[in-house]
Amino acid sequence: MAMRPTAAHREGGKFGNMASSRGGKFANMMASQQAKTAAETAGSGSESSAVKKKTRPPRVERQKQIFADLDEAEKLVLGMMQIASSTASALSDLTEVGGGGNEGAAAEEMLAKLAKSNGEEYLAKVKRIHSLLSPHAKLVVAYRNHQVDIADDGGGSSGGGSISSGGAAGATAIATNKVDDGKTAKSHNMYASRVEMRLAMERRDVLREFLRLEKKEINEGGAKNESISADDSVDTSAKRKREDEC
Repeated sequence: MAMRPTAAHREGGKFGNMASSRGGKFANMMASQQAKTAAETAGSGSESSAVKKKTRPPRVERQKQIFADLDEAEKLVLGMMQIASSTASALSDLTEVGGGGNEGAAAEEMLAKLAKSNGEEYLAKVKRIHSLLSPHAKLVVAYRNHQVDIADDGGGSSGGGSISSGGAAGATAIATNKVDDGKTAKSHNMYASRVEMRLAMERRDVLREFLRLEKKEINEGGAKNESISADDSVDTSAKRKREDEC
C-alpha cells in the first residue's frame, strides 16, 4: 500500500518554504547593542569637545591679554605724542614776535595752564602704561642678554633655562640650553637676530667709509706728489736755461 507524501518529504523539509530571518534571533540584539554603543560614543565625544572649548589652554588666554595690553599701551603712547606736540606748538606760538603770535602776560598764563593740564594728562598716561605692562615685564629680555631665546608659557621659565625678574626692571638671567656633549648652546630669538643684523650693517657702513677715506687720501697724496715732481722738474729746467744763457 503506497504512503501519501507528507510535508517532511518535500524538498527542503517541512520548513523549506518558510523565509528564514537574516542573522538569526540574536541579530536584532547585536544591532541594538551596537547602536547603543555608537550613541554613547557620540555623546561622550560631544561632551569632550564641549569640555575642551570650556577649558581653553591658559597660554592662549594669557597671550590674548598681553596683546590687548600692548594695543592699549600703543594708543596711550600716541596720545602722549599728541600732548607733547600740543605743548611744543604752544611754546612756538609764545616765542613768535608779531604775525598773530601770542604775547604778553595773557599768553604766559595760558601757556602755564596748558602745560599744567598737559603734564597731568601725560603723567596719568604714563602710570596707565606702567600698570598695563609691568605684569609682563618678565617677558622682556634685557639688551645685554639679547641672545636669549625665551619660550615663556606665562610662568616665566623655559625648558632649557631659567629666567628671574626682579622689580619693574626685570633683571634677566642668561638662559642656556644644555647639549649632550657638555657644551652650552645659546639660542637666538627674533629680537637677537634683528640686533645682530643691525650691528652688522653698521659695521659694514663704517668699513666702507674707512675704505673710501683711505682711497681718497691715497689719491690726494699721489696727485700732490705728482705736482711737486712737476714743479721740481720745471724749476730745474728753468735753472739750466738761465745757466746756458749766462
